[in-house]
Amino acid sequence: MAVEDSLMSNDTLLFRSSTTPDEGIWGMKGYAMPDMPHRSDVIACSLLVCLLLLFFIHISHQRSLKEIFSDFFLPSNNGRQKVEESGVEWKRIIFALLFSVQGALLMMVVTQLTNAMPPMISPWLFLGICSLLFLVYITVKQFLYHFVHSVFFSRSQQRRWRDNYVFLFCAMTLLFFPLLLLLIYFQIDLKIVLISGLTLLLIVKILLLLKCFSTFFEKFYGILHLFVYFCTLEAAPIVVLWTILKEFTKGLYLL
Repeated sequence: MAVEDSLMSNDTLLFRSSTTPDEGIWGMKGYAMPDMPHRSDVIACSLLVCLLLLFFIHISHQRSLKEIFSDFFLPSNNGRQKVEESGVEWKRIIFALLFSVQGALLMMVVTQLTNAMPPMISPWLFLGICSLLFLVYITVKQFLYHFVHSVFFSRSQQRRWRDNYVFLFCAMTLLFFPLLLLLIYFQIDLKIVLISGLTLLLIVKILLLLKCFSTFFEKFYGILHLFVYFCTLEAAPIVVLWTILKEFTKGLYLL
């Protein structure tokens, strides 16, 4: 643009008249930086919220890790867990929300790393829809658990199973957070992180399977019932969730 300052009007290096056509391109041509997870403000804000939730759970927790692991691996009938029965429900809700947000973050990171084009919706909307899908998945599973257990098992068995399930679910949610950090900010190979996540999920399911057998099917001939139970309440919901998420993410690139 034209310069009104008489002292700088003749400086052709810094200023050019708007009426003078460009004689050439100055500097290097700029290119847009690729959309990567560690540069996303949505992912950074979501991880910060997850970290704050974890910190809040940590400072509000009263029991030691030794007691928690002892109650799971060396259970006793002293009723020690009943003291906290009325005050831990909101913590379970926070863990469910934390799991949902982390699952949505994983879907967002995977879609960014495996697709060259960004989705046709905003990142916040994508994160919200995926979080809602994970939350619906957890809610439906809890309803199925409650229905099946109330029909076939006693209240004491239901309480023992619920304590074991909450422990495994919380442990999986806590261990899943470092995997997200490694994938997003340390650029660990996606296959390594996915294999680690699947291995963690498999270990959790095996431990849950053993606890289900010791709680509900104490005799050896209950293995057939355990197989039907596990396929109905554990394997089938995961397959349905994965199918819905895959079709949802695929549809974003077909719009």
